[in-house]
Amino acid sequence: MSKIQAPTKNLSGHVEKAELLDRLKSWAGFLSEIDQEGDKSELSEICASLVSPDLLEYQDAEVKLFVACCAADVLRIYAPEAPYADEQLKEIFMLFVEQLRGLEDIKGKSFKRYFYLLENLACVKTFILCMELDAPDIILSLFRTFFQIFNERHVGKVQTFMMDIMITIMQEGDSIPQDVVDIILMHIIQPYKSRKPAAHSLAKELINRSVTYLEPNLQKFFNAALMKGIETDSGLHSRVYDLIKELNLVCPSILLAVLPQLQEKLKSSDFNERLEVTRLLAEMFSERGSDLANKNKHLWRCFLGRFNDIEAAVRAECIKSCKNFILDHLSLADVRVV
Repeated sequence: MSKIQAPTKNLSGHVEKAELLDRLKSWAGFLSEIDQEGDKSELSEICASLVSPDLLEYQDAEVKLFVACCAADVLRIYAPEAPYADEQLKEIFMLFVEQLRGLEDIKGKSFKRYFYLLENLACVKTFILCMELDAPDIILSLFRTFFQIFNERHVGKVQTFMMDIMITIMQEGDSIPQDVVDIILMHIIQPYKSRKPAAHSLAKELINRSVTYLEPNLQKFFNAALMKGIETDSGLHSRVYDLIKELNLVCPSILLAVLPQLQEKLKSSDFNERLEVTRLLAEMFSERGSDLANKNKHLWRCFLGRFNDIEAAVRAECIKSCKNFILDHLSLADVRVV
């Protein structure tokens, strides 16, 4: 195989779109054939041109896509280092996130090129560089983009590579921003659970595959949200009981430290609080396929005590769940309330 020659023309100054695309395609082909051990001596011109304002601010969609693909290959070749300053890297990563939106339409004429970008970023774990830039807005935008564009037509490798990128970010970060956690959690509750079933499935898989990394955020959130007078930095503060219910279906183990707090709230002197928790636990215990009562007998016994609650509304909430217990948990229904 003959030695690959770098394109000789730079991209500075005004260039017509057709010529610009020809040059970028030439660069894309050239870069895609260079591995990490390859000769980098001929790449300085390409590296500099890719972060020039003429290219980064170019408004044509196809040009931007090829710039992003070239930049991804440059970062692949130079990994784990990068031939750019931090501010230049931030611009490149913002471009990556913007271009990944093109994955939404799998029938689009440029879908294969958008997929190339996704695969490259996932396999090289390029976003580890972004974690070192102190750029939480870029990470948040990436997660938001994935959940916005992911749909039922995305099967196989698209989902796999999106998942790989998000999990890598969660693994490598010192902590996960609460805004990012909110993006994930909001897709397991209504209205997103019904409106975006594909994104709902994506969120469930991500939670199950990243329990270790999510747990500190979730424990902090639930500890604060379940205690009166303590605000959280989460936008889902008011949906705490909805989240507990859905997480019990998605990943019950993540609630091990939360259940004792619910048990205490069943004994609360606050009627409204007692009513809300009774309603929540009635749904969780009676859910078809639930094994919560067998695994949490103290909590189950405490819940049974609400059948004798001083407030009629709480007792009524318990009685509403009896039908489901009889239909789906007959062994639980055969318990005397004392």
